[in-house]
Amino acid sequence: MRTALLLSLALACGDPSAVSGTPADPEAAPPPTQTQHGGDRRVEATPTPAVPTTDNNELIVACKNGTDAYPDEASTRGSSSSELNTLGYRCYKAGMLPEARHLFVLALRLDQNHALAHYNLACTLMLLRRAGLACEHDATLQVVMHHLERAVAINPKRRERMAVDADLDALRDNLRYRMLAGVQMGNQRSVQTALQGVTVYGPGVGAFGTLRTLTFEGVGDGGPSSHVSLAIRTVGDDGLTEPELRRGTWDAQPGRLIIKLPPGLEGGGVMTVTPQGDIITAKDQVPQWFAGPSECDA
Repeated sequence: MRTALLLSLALACGDPSAVSGTPADPEAAPPPTQTQHGGDRRVEATPTPAVPTTDNNELIVACKNGTDAYPDEASTRGSSSSELNTLGYRCYKAGMLPEARHLFVLALRLDQNHALAHYNLACTLMLLRRAGLACEHDATLQVVMHHLERAVAINPKRRERMAVDADLDALRDNLRYRMLAGVQMGNQRSVQTALQGVTVYGPGVGAFGTLRTLTFEGVGDGGPSSHVSLAIRTVGDDGLTEPELRRGTWDAQPGRLIIKLPPGLEGGGVMTVTPQGDIITAKDQVPQWFAGPSECDA
């Protein structure tokens, strides 16, 4: 079966060497793509000459052969993480996202330091989120950012790629993503810029998820234009209410963040942004705001 699988990939891409490495430039991630409304079919925005044009049916066959050959971790013995990453990429190109996720996960079980597999998995998870399949495939923002951070830690060139990758567009206003993109914590202006336009989330409330969000607006100097918009939802007899909006101010100073909210509202005070940007804690290190919403909690 393994021989037949490798042969099918060679015929699909026209380059037998692709089965032992990444399907394009070894330093390239999945090319920027666009998703058609109403489905997950992938359409290349900028073709990559290094990847010969293949019929989508051939990609589908290659993907199915890959998932059939590698149904679980035990089946990967004697294989390489690069081979599994290549197969995952074929599934990604075919729009077969759950299958792509499966193969990228297997690649990482063989090699936790495979930067491209981490990166490709993060991109695939973002597309699964876009399709409304976050909980079904463990595609929470926390998991996405874990793999993106690992990719950048192993290969810093991934930071440049993520800045232009359309698969990651929905992350641009995420605080944890902004921190990964590069924030100088000791530079007041750098922190202010990183927070502008960002929304952070209060703790989850069981199956109802996050009920409070805070959005940073303006320059963040504590002045009248440096607003924070607090949206509060409550649980009523008919389910969740529409958000009630309140406004405050924010001031990003070296080493601390001051959030002023109207009297009686929780979530303000002197705060600290954690280096990873995943949590904003209160003065006593109590978590107040999180980079992502509470997701997939029963």
